Amino acid sequence: MEQTDASGVKRSLTEELATRWSSLPFMAFGVWTAWSSLTYSGSLWLSDNEVNGFYLSLLFVISTMTFAVVFLGASFFARRHADKGDVSDRVVMGFGLLAALGAFLIILAGPYWLGVSRRATSVFVVGAIMTGAGTAGIGLRCATLYGGLPPRRALITAALSQLVASFIYFVVLATPAWAPIAHGPSLTHILAFTLLPVVAAWLSCIKPSHESLFEENVRQYPANSGALPAAFWRFSAFAFALALITTFIRSSMVTVSALANTVEGNNVLQLLRIAMVLVVIAWTLRSDAQGFDLGRVCSLATVLAAVVTACSAALGGTTSALSVLVYFASSIFEFFMWCLLAFIVYQKHISPLAVFGFGRGLFMLGCALGWALGIVVMPSIEAASAQVVVSIVLAGTIIILWLALFSGKDYERLFSTVGEDELSLEDLFEIDQRLDEGTEAGQPKSERKGKFGQAVEAIAARNALSAREAEVLRCLAMGYGSERIAQTMGVKVNTVRTHTHNVYVKLDVHSREELMRLVDDEVAGQ
Repeated sequence: MEQTDASGVKRSLTEELATRWSSLPFMAFGVWTAWSSLTYSGSLWLSDNEVNGFYLSLLFVISTMTFAVVFLGASFFARRHADKGDVSDRVVMGFGLLAALGAFLIILAGPYWLGVSRRATSVFVVGAIMTGAGTAGIGLRCATLYGGLPPRRALITAALSQLVASFIYFVVLATPAWAPIAHGPSLTHILAFTLLPVVAAWLSCIKPSHESLFEENVRQYPANSGALPAAFWRFSAFAFALALITTFIRSSMVTVSALANTVEGNNVLQLLRIAMVLVVIAWTLRSDAQGFDLGRVCSLATVLAAVVTACSAALGGTTSALSVLVYFASSIFEFFMWCLLAFIVYQKHISPLAVFGFGRGLFMLGCALGWALGIVVMPSIEAASAQVVVSIVLAGTIIILWLALFSGKDYERLFSTVGEDELSLEDLFEIDQRLDEGTEAGQPKSERKGKFGQAVEAIAARNALSAREAEVLRCLAMGYGSERIAQTMGVKVNTVRTHTHNVYVKLDVHSREELMRLVDDEVAGQ
């Protein structure tokens, strides 16, 4: 289906949707998250004769382990081929269909279809592997999408996608319970289980309509894009350890609980996530970026995970809502970790396959190993006092690893500016406003537009900048690097550097940060 816009150009339905809802492609992250939440609660595919979480645990470990392997493999691939920042749309859709087929095999392996047999178990394992590999491909495309967003917008868009995930989650659970086979999964749950990965893949293939929203969807990453900072490796190592410990606690409850209890706990987790993202949205929509400290948020999530872990066994955490709180703390960390990885891609121009592949891959590997250890170790500890000791040791381990591997100074180092094209995290959070006021579709406007445009023209006039120098000033204040400015203005990089030097001399500034603060002061004084 095609539609014609005001200029007479025919556009497909997806292009029209992307134009009217510019964040639509990024909602693939939410659809994928909804599928994961529904799948790992067991509500979409388990039959009502399941008495514990054995098959749920088996699916989680196999699927998540496969997911981690694909992500880590993508990271090693990207480090060898640093200019590769994305995968093709056909490959992404293939991943979506692979996950759908895997979900269908899991449904077929249910006891009401094939019965309890070795054949059913084999089909189930193959299906779990396919869902892990398929959703990993979708996740890599989502990583590329979010890596192209300025930090403030990446954070808001990720929060909105989580609201979409919660909406899908509760809508699917509220659908009619009619089942094709008595006592088996409902028809709507089967459809959601098999089709949501395809929907997520399709959404991720829609090209963002505005370059101001998505800076460089087909960005070519430099040859040294594999040079990840040392702080990144330490942060990833801690993420692996935190995921392992918190999932260890969570799995010990799921394995011995009835399906209804697991679903109820997951419902509470979704409600807590909604509250979290609403706070994030309200926080991020502030007019300035002063006081924003993502490292502090991760620290708070870490402390919460440690405290609740220490209390879980003492207060019956293996059968209570405390294990849900442990998992919620991990979810907070996971959400902000996703955003932090996107910030790294955007600031340092490193391939998203390398950054997300290793960072997210290690986190998911920790989840898989933690779940596997939890279902083996915790049930074997019968004494309540021993469980308390284990929980306290795990809580202490979380704190020690956080202090040893990734302190507040490490967070600052992670976003320290090294090259000319890199900005501080605070400056990166201010790019959205500059883009909205000073550009459209990535092209600077000659006419004044908003306070930002007025400030740039006032500074240019007061310091006798030429037209070209004023244009370079505008681009520099919006956070563009030399190569991006050269492409925008249609000149050589050396020409841009000459104009940049002249601008610095005339404005009496010595760094990009000083220049941006000068423009900010001008805007504030209007």
